[in-house]
Amino acid sequence: MVAMLWVAAVGVEVRSTTNCPSAEEVSERLIPLLPPSTSPTDVRDMAEIQVVEVRDDGSEDLSLRLLRADASEIGSRRVSLQGSCLEIAEAVATIFATWKTDPGPEGAPVQEPVPIVEEVAPAPPAVPRPLAPPAVPRPPASVEYLLGAGVGAALVGGMAATGNLEAVAGRPTSHWQLRVGVAGQTSRQLAFTPPGHVDWQHTNVALGLAWRLLNPRWLLALDAGPLAGWATLTGQGFLPGRQKRAFEYGGTVGGRLGRKMGRWAFWAEARMAMWVSGHRAMLTGSAEAHDLPIVDATASLGASIALFP
Repeated sequence: MVAMLWVAAVGVEVRSTTNCPSAEEVSERLIPLLPPSTSPTDVRDMAEIQVVEVRDDGSEDLSLRLLRADASEIGSRRVSLQGSCLEIAEAVATIFATWKTDPGPEGAPVQEPVPIVEEVAPAPPAVPRPLAPPAVPRPPASVEYLLGAGVGAALVGGMAATGNLEAVAGRPTSHWQLRVGVAGQTSRQLAFTPPGHVDWQHTNVALGLAWRLLNPRWLLALDAGPLAGWATLTGQGFLPGRQKRAFEYGGTVGGRLGRKMGRWAFWAEARMAMWVSGHRAMLTGSAEAHDLPIVDATASLGASIALFP
């Protein structure tokens, strides 16, 4: 409803493929720059905003176009802008307002000049200057790849150090990404009545679908997906000692918040894994047993780098 009121107010419908600036932010800033529209709703002009490239310093290259209702072009331009999303929206709205309010030469009355006859020495022939080839903009990458790593702690069933590696892929202008991660842990310990204890740890591989915020400076991402791996249990302090690796599977969800700095992003993450079936450790010939938790929660810090810029 708000977007329709903006279109009715200024006579321009704004469409943007990015949230920085969003179509709503640009439309809101067009209102004070343009006179109220009296055209019917089916003859509105169309303003288009597309992201061409995001540079390491946080600046953006945007492709701007303003079209009439009959699809004829009023103006087209590629601009490089840097600043907050609101500052970029202000600059884009100013460009659209200039195109909208400048009538151009079309339809302007033409006055025939009065000829003045005077003796003028013939001008020397102009030497043609070689034309430089037009600059060809580099097309944006169709898929963005990121490689990341993190370290942290597992918090359930005792404290353990954790480490993980991940690869993430997605279109630069899409909220959705595909994530593949590998994680491992140091051992946690469950003590039996003397003379021994059991050490246990998880190692897993996760495949998930991630949603992210399209912001050139701040990173906010959520992901979820299936999880598979194995649990390693090792009995120590008594004879005979044993070690067992058991396959396990389940699901994982995670969320991260961070800061982007060019190709790099630094983040903090919280993640939870839930296993479909649990494991039990017990001494042979004893009634004492311990169940491993089927839920594992971790907190970690990490960094990611964009590949093939």
